[in-house]
Amino acid sequence: AGLRIAPGTSELDSSWIVFNKPEEEEMEDAYAGFLMALGLNGHLSCLSMFNIYDFLEEKHELTIVGLLLGISASKAGSMSSSTASLLAVHFPPLLPPGSADMEVSQAMQTAAMLSLGLLFLSSGNRHMVQVMLREIGRQPGPELDFAEDRESYALTAGLALGMIALGQGDKSVNLSDMNLMSQLCAFMDGGTKKEVLVSTISQPSSLVLEDDFINTNVTAPGAIVALGLLYLKTNNSDVALKLDAPETHFELNGIRPDFLLLRAMSRGLVMWDEIRPSQDWIEGHIPKIVKQNAFKDTQSQDSSIDIRTLSQTYVCIVAGCCLAMGLCFAGTSNEDAYHCLLDNARFMLAKINNLLSAEQAGRVCLEMCLNTVVLSLAVVMSGSGDLEVMRLVRRLRSRVWQTEVMYGSHMATHMSLGLLFLGGGRYSLSRSNKAVAALLCALHPIFPLSSSDNRYHLQAFRHLYVLASEPRILVTQDIDTGQACCVDVVVTASSDPHHMRVSSPCIVPEWSSIDKIEVCSPGYWSIRLELSNATVRKALSHSGIIYVKKRNSMLICDLGTESGSVLPRLAASLTGVRGVAQLQCEENSFDPQTRTLGHYILSSENKFWSNLFVSAFVECVVEEKMQVFTALVQLEKLVSELSQAQHMMVDVWQLLLATEFVGSTEHCAFPGTAPLLTEDHMDHLWMKALGALQDLCHKHLKPDTRMNELLQSYLSCGGRDGSERFPLALTPIEASLLTLTLLLHKIPPPHITQVTPQTTVPDLYTKMDALGVPVDAVVRMLPLLLVQLPINVSSGMALGHTPLQTGTGTTTECNMELGP
Repeated sequence: AGLRIAPGTSELDSSWIVFNKPEEEEMEDAYAGFLMALGLNGHLSCLSMFNIYDFLEEKHELTIVGLLLGISASKAGSMSSSTASLLAVHFPPLLPPGSADMEVSQAMQTAAMLSLGLLFLSSGNRHMVQVMLREIGRQPGPELDFAEDRESYALTAGLALGMIALGQGDKSVNLSDMNLMSQLCAFMDGGTKKEVLVSTISQPSSLVLEDDFINTNVTAPGAIVALGLLYLKTNNSDVALKLDAPETHFELNGIRPDFLLLRAMSRGLVMWDEIRPSQDWIEGHIPKIVKQNAFKDTQSQDSSIDIRTLSQTYVCIVAGCCLAMGLCFAGTSNEDAYHCLLDNARFMLAKINNLLSAEQAGRVCLEMCLNTVVLSLAVVMSGSGDLEVMRLVRRLRSRVWQTEVMYGSHMATHMSLGLLFLGGGRYSLSRSNKAVAALLCALHPIFPLSSSDNRYHLQAFRHLYVLASEPRILVTQDIDTGQACCVDVVVTASSDPHHMRVSSPCIVPEWSSIDKIEVCSPGYWSIRLELSNATVRKALSHSGIIYVKKRNSMLICDLGTESGSVLPRLAASLTGVRGVAQLQCEENSFDPQTRTLGHYILSSENKFWSNLFVSAFVECVVEEKMQVFTALVQLEKLVSELSQAQHMMVDVWQLLLATEFVGSTEHCAFPGTAPLLTEDHMDHLWMKALGALQDLCHKHLKPDTRMNELLQSYLSCGGRDGSERFPLALTPIEASLLTLTLLLHKIPPPHITQVTPQTTVPDLYTKMDALGVPVDAVVRMLPLLLVQLPINVSSGMALGHTPLQTGTGTTTECNMELGP
């Protein structure tokens, strides 16, 4: 219940937490888990110290354990002095000498120790490192003091040490003179207690007899994991050499197989960059003698070789490498790692079901290795809900009636299922240093025998996987309907040279590794998000939602059942319209105006709505550019009114502006896209307008040469400043047609053109170019300037009242009438 309260919820405060405490005593254990869950999600940072001491005063062990771990998780890496004082009360090694003895159970001390590791995460605090190093080799005290669960205590000390100096290796100045590697290697390999820093006990234990040598059965696990975390991702070959498995049979007999599992895992953590998702990488960690003799027939082997030891060594090293691989590829769903881990899980399961193999390696050892490999597989595929992994987990779960399958195996199986569907498929696991440390605490490969077994590992630590989880789901949501939709998305990550094309909703790689996300589905408008922008990255990682806009052309509809839909019927009424076969549109998705217009066009018998406009309507709806269709209708209406002499000059100017706009090269905001208003279409409208003008001239001007006379008078009346008045008396229709002619042919005012008998055609082109008049306008204007004006070709085509000299020496006059 506590984990369901999302991080960052602002309504939670100290009063709310205390108010939800149950009154029944039997619910205290459940409330302890609730407190820890709140802390793992960061909600206990608001808990007041007054309320904390109220909880501690009850002296309920599980409540104190959950509270200490939860508060430290909420304040991880903060080194808060008040929280450190609270933890020191439950951790006697931090109390000053002569302090009053307090009844602090072993579980409380262990939880307080790991809580200190979380509180001082990656700080490199020298004093804390010294305390944790000393506690790894702590000796048993008198009576029952520190005589039980010593393995769990030493392991937790190693985990806390590794967290405090996480990934710092030999770089930390504070720790450079402490010689941590040699001391941890002594705890791992054995030696005298004089070689290491250990806690001294005034009186020897009456239950445990230890001499001056280090008890590696207690200290080795903590030292191994401490080395792995201390040198995490440092690729230190010297440390890796210390963690390598021995090559000889004699040395292998001196190391417990489960320690070899931890060694293989820690070596992978140190040599992080060398981890490869392949079976060859795993086999490279197994000694030659183990490869040759593991799971061999005992009758054909030398009696001096212990097949049981070598078989256990083989499966433990494989399991340790698989765990390292799982941590390295956590939450990535890497295909190679997935197949490699799945094959090894099936291998372990086959060995368990084989009586001879189970006898050679021991069923308990094989169960431990199988659980480790399955957990590693679930870590890699976390949040994906992979079907093959779920089938494997379900098969392991079916062994619930087998008495030889202990509590720890069922716990690992259900943990795997939970990680596989982490957060209901919305969360996955991170690969940061903090996440690796938290997963190492949660996935420790030594599993308990019962629900109360904390000898080798405190079971409360199994919940620390929450610190490694993060929301990684990417959901595309239709901005119109608010519903999630399936869209093709291309994710470009810095860690992967290839683009990952997925279908949303989906789990994406770590947000910190993503460079950009592109929506590239043909049914939706394209979107590109650059995650190099910190604001975009933060917003997307917080919500995981990208709002998309659906294209009308791809709205799903069945043409057979939606017979009343507008666009399919419009498209079906055409012949040769582009994209008719692909039009499958849903009528309800269009706005009411578009739907009404479609019905009108379909039912109208007006010739104005020709096939050209029906196809234009379909294309504008498909491209979601209905404003372009409005412009097309207005332009067509203008030309239609022009032929009926019902036009206005402002409308003619609109036609001129539209023509200039479409003809320019800068009007397209997105280069490479095809505009709906094309030059061919505008030229078609222009020719229709010129044809309508010619029909009007023939209809209203008598004689037919009247327009030529008007133009000749207009061009000759301008003067140098345009002060000369038009010499002819004009009727309204003549004035309108003359103005329309001047506009459509783009003829400048006469005082600007200043055409004289000495003006040549090249001079005219040069002058018009200086005035910014386009060449096509000059070409249209030239015949008008030559009306009733003979030109001299041999003298450079001068414009004047001279006869035209032909190539035969004869003369003729050039009479050119206005045409379209």
